[in-house]
Amino acid sequence: MVGPCIKNHIVYDRGRTEIMKTAIQSVLGLVIALSVILLVRVSIFSPPTTDDVEVLSPAPASVVQRLAKSLTFSTTSGRHLNPAAFRGMQDWMRAAYPRFHAVTSVERFAEHSLLFTWPGRDSSLRPILFLAHQDVVPIEEGTETDWTHPPFAGVVAPCEDEAGQCVWGRGAIDMKAALIGLLEGAESLAASGWQPERTLLFAFGHDEEVGGVGAQEMARALEKRNVRPSWVLDEGLLVTQGITPGITQPVAYIGVAEKGYLSLELVALGEGGHSSMPPPSTAVGRLSRAVARLEADPFPAKMDGLSAAMFERVGPHMPFGLRLAFANQWLLGSVILDKLTAKPSTNATVRTTQAVTMFSGSLQDNILPQRARAVVNYRIHPRDSISTVISRVRRVIDDDGVTVKPITSGLMSEPSKIADVDGVGFAAITRSIRSVFPSAIVAPGLFIAATDSRHYSGIVDDIYRFHPILMRPADGKRIHGTNERIRSDNFRQAVRFYETLLKEGAR
Repeated sequence: MVGPCIKNHIVYDRGRTEIMKTAIQSVLGLVIALSVILLVRVSIFSPPTTDDVEVLSPAPASVVQRLAKSLTFSTTSGRHLNPAAFRGMQDWMRAAYPRFHAVTSVERFAEHSLLFTWPGRDSSLRPILFLAHQDVVPIEEGTETDWTHPPFAGVVAPCEDEAGQCVWGRGAIDMKAALIGLLEGAESLAASGWQPERTLLFAFGHDEEVGGVGAQEMARALEKRNVRPSWVLDEGLLVTQGITPGITQPVAYIGVAEKGYLSLELVALGEGGHSSMPPPSTAVGRLSRAVARLEADPFPAKMDGLSAAMFERVGPHMPFGLRLAFANQWLLGSVILDKLTAKPSTNATVRTTQAVTMFSGSLQDNILPQRARAVVNYRIHPRDSISTVISRVRRVIDDDGVTVKPITSGLMSEPSKIADVDGVGFAAITRSIRSVFPSAIVAPGLFIAATDSRHYSGIVDDIYRFHPILMRPADGKRIHGTNERIRSDNFRQAVRFYETLLKEGAR
């Protein structure tokens, strides 16, 4: 006979077993349900269908020699400005592109910036504005002999590390390829007798690399005339290959916004004197603690707005594992952000970045500094603003002994508006990209640098930033760097892109 205690124990064990079985079944059910949700979402996270576009052959080889010629003019700006080089290049442009100059009128601003107008047949239609800049950055002193070919020789020669010919020289990428590409496309159309339906404007600044006074004057002139373009194209993001994780085919990113720009001066004061009798902490020490707090507390990273839109276009083309993650950001968003913020290039697309670029104290090693100064540069994400950045910096530093002031003598700009990814401009650029890069994935993106286009934000809502240059991982260091170059066949594709876009935009 089983006693009541043993019976109770058996009943208890059975009950506990049933509860555990029920719990396990519930967990398995949740796992299965979650798996189904994840798989269903990834199954519908697929590339959109695209319209068929006629694929064009590259422009004639002769365009390459004219790009090379443009590189022989050392049109550096700022304190290196060479007026004779600008005059020489503009004289050459008139001779090299006579039909373009015959169908357009030209105005000069700030001595060297040029605004061309090609009248359309229908003056009631809003014009399209194309931007490019004539100036290039100077060659860093001491690096002249590091160039495979002299930076202003305009040499067409083998690319060395890959098959094919390249055009070598300062400005080959940034941004005479766009300037000459636009001129080549427009010259070809003018020579054929083609006329635009709507007016086309070409604004070629001369000092973009140092702030863009020429662009500012041209923008003010258009604003006074009440000219409001339908959309604008400027330099910006590129056609990348081997850069987007998991994707081998080209990805063409169209910049639909650019980051704002702000530099803050941080200053801490202290008592001077001899370093043999120092206080517990100096002005440099106090300022160092402030900088350390900033670096320990970066601006938050988020997968929202433009960042989300970019991966909605690119994500469906990724391998299964990455596609699964991007299709289920509601669950795996933090994992994605960890990956993106681990690399400086992708980290910059999801947050406002800060970089301490200057730091100074006393002028001698045995003198206590009376004033310590640091400069922190911010590239502001569209979700933030100049005022919110300054407020957050002061809050994070949390020290009344450290003053925080914006440096207003240089470049300072708010983040741009976000252009319409469903707008006619985005569609025209997309069709033009596919006409020369048929296998390219096209996606919106955030341009992390500053362009002349910001000066035109008061007269147009939709500004697109795109440069039809194919960029591979090793090419990034060439922009503003030694051995800047562009592949000859890529430039011939770029000319066809601009020619197509002029026709697409003028409809």
